[in-house]
Amino acid sequence: LELLAVLPPTGIGGGGGRWTLAFMIPPGLLYPHVSPLLCPRHERLREANRPRLMEALGEVCRQTVGAPMFFILCEWLQENGDRFLVRAASAAEEKQGGGPSLAAGQKTRDLAINRTLEASQAQAEKEREAAAERERRMEYCQRLIAEEACAKPKDKIAAEIRSSPETAQHDLAGYDDDTVRTLVKEAFGMPLNCAAMVRVTFVVGGGKSVRGKYSETLAKSLGTALQELGYAQDSAASCDLTSAGSFKGQHDTGRNLKLVHVFPKVVGPSSGGTTKGTVESTSEACARVARAAWDDFVEEVGPWLKARETRAKVEALLGFLQEAEDELKE
Repeated sequence: LELLAVLPPTGIGGGGGRWTLAFMIPPGLLYPHVSPLLCPRHERLREANRPRLMEALGEVCRQTVGAPMFFILCEWLQENGDRFLVRAASAAEEKQGGGPSLAAGQKTRDLAINRTLEASQAQAEKEREAAAERERRMEYCQRLIAEEACAKPKDKIAAEIRSSPETAQHDLAGYDDDTVRTLVKEAFGMPLNCAAMVRVTFVVGGGKSVRGKYSETLAKSLGTALQELGYAQDSAASCDLTSAGSFKGQHDTGRNLKLVHVFPKVVGPSSGGTTKGTVESTSEACARVARAAWDDFVEEVGPWLKARETRAKVEALLGFLQEAEDELKE
């Protein structure tokens, strides 16, 4: 949609003339909730004054979001536009030779105004970019917290494995193909947070006395679910970090049980980016990562939720960013 408004002539400030205001709404623009494209023109409007005028029109748009901006802008321009125009020299001034002197003075003022306006616009743009970056990081932290809340295992055994990674045995009596797939995904979908390797053993079958408690395809379904997560079957796997991400089956003849041993992928506690021999406080860590480049920010903050001892840092960082945002608004 394109409109061109031609306003009544004005003589305020000397020289007469009239304003025209081109008003365009591109396809998809949610007018009047978003400012349209504007192009004001006047025979006495210098290009040096145009940025100041556009900034003023932008402020009018911000204050009237949701209202009929077109009519409001036309009224405002008719009432206030003359202060952005050059005053035409009178005939007496031109005869006395004052015209060129006035023009030189006006040019100097225009240049000074333009420099000030450019500096102000550069500072405003810098502040907008900083605010957008803070908002981006706040959204990232909020998303991490929300994902962590949604990712809490619903399966009891999976929750136990993730909350306390240790060498232990779990009985899968009563599990079927679907429930064991859910268990594997929730327990081993992300690396366990522990510095040393652990062995997680599952009972998947046994002799005649317990055979009826287990699905005939339980061991196969468990292995398939692990392989879908990138685990490899390795008959030589042992409780060592070199066996991380592997599993193997075993027939315990002493107890007459069929077992599957899983050696999970693990990740040690995050160092938090501190230098050797120093201890970084939570507030210092928040201040440091808040200033870091985006890729470094994501790389460091992402693992914080995986470790119980650093999980609270994400909420602390979110609070730090919010406080910085509130201080700027004040």
